[in-house]
Amino acid sequence: MERHRDAGRFCALHADPRSLVELLVSARPDERTLRAAEVEWAAALALTYRDDQVNMTAALPARTLNPSVRLVVRMFHRERGRH
Repeated sequence: MERHRDAGRFCALHADPRSLVELLVSARPDERTLRAAEVEWAAALALTYRDDQVNMTAALPARTLNPSVRLVVRMFHRERGRH
């Protein structure tokens, strides 16, 4: 299992009792996972998988569940990211 280089910072935000950040890790961010993360009420969602398709596939139902959620989507393919 590969460790994300920012994992320590994410965990620190999650561990801080004053932080509003909640961390949910999932192998695949499907609709069930997004609902478990309560994306319907979230102000923002960061999709940081190492696969552009996974990130985009998760962004669409997230936007459907919460049209006003701010999405941060990690993209490796520059041309796809422009669209």
